[in-house]
Amino acid sequence: MPRFLIVEDNTLMRKMLGETLRTRFSDAALLEAVNGKEALSITEEARPDLILMDIELPDSNGLDLTRRIKARKLPAKIVVISLYDGPEYREAAARNGADGFLSKRTASAEEIAGVVHALFEDQT
Repeated sequence: MPRFLIVEDNTLMRKMLGETLRTRFSDAALLEAVNGKEALSITEEARPDLILMDIELPDSNGLDLTRRIKARKLPAKIVVISLYDGPEYREAAARNGADGFLSKRTASAEEIAGVVHALFEDQT
């Protein structure tokens, strides 16, 4: 059973992402974190296969968290999600080790599922 972690402090966005994943990946276990501290703890304990990581969190920066998780050589694929969709954000996500990037403003449920599916398929 795949494990997906949603790291998002906004309750509505977290629920929307969770519902999108539940609908398209019904066999997946969904984990949630609302800040960086929780995200690191859950990542170490549960070893999720895929993480949807918000850039702006109350106690940390999602790009820094992405870099830290990747430096620990954990197997999780990480997709950075952000309200900001400029090329500088996509480039920063890639520089920090993200495997993908999604804009909260423009990504449809189909696009979110497609990115997750493609990355998850690459792990198997």
